[in-house]
Amino acid sequence: IYETGGGSMGLDDLATLMKHTSKSSSFRMKMVALRAFGLAQTDNQTVSLTSLGSAIGAPSSNEEYREAALKAFNAIPLHRLLHQKYKGGYLPEDTFLANTLQREFNVPSEHKEKWVECFKQSGRAVGILRDEGGKVRVLQNPAPNGGHMLPEAKEVSTPRDEIDDKKIVQSTLQRDSSDSFPVVLDEGRSVI
Repeated sequence: IYETGGGSMGLDDLATLMKHTSKSSSFRMKMVALRAFGLAQTDNQTVSLTSLGSAIGAPSSNEEYREAALKAFNAIPLHRLLHQKYKGGYLPEDTFLANTLQREFNVPSEHKEKWVECFKQSGRAVGILRDEGGKVRVLQNPAPNGGHMLPEAKEVSTPRDEIDDKKIVQSTLQRDSSDSFPVVLDEGRSVI
């Protein structure tokens, strides 16, 4: 959107650029994900990058990218809560993480494995997660190169009330399952 449209473009043009039609479910899911991450806003005919989307698509520095990537990642309440819970340590095995999602965050059992994969893919892309000898370390600071810490990285935090976040996650997950799905920010700074 930034490179082709200067930060804003028509929905049909964006769909064509993404090799979709504007009515396809794949395109619609990607648009929902862009909005969920806080990267874009849309009206009936156009999509525009938010300032957060511009900071990720065309950052002026590595620090701006790291801060924006963390903010986008944490825009998904479940991502933020899992990052807060495990930062500075290691993720449990997938089975145990899935059980935690179900028990502590009320993720329906039929979606818990999808959320584990979503969290891990997005976390690796943003640089929050790093694979270390069969374990997954949860970094406190994002690293733009796939989870390798940079010495100049500094903590970026968004003060939130954890109880309110849990309520948001639970109310989101209690909706019809067709309204709730995991979204992933990939290494190319795109939503997949």
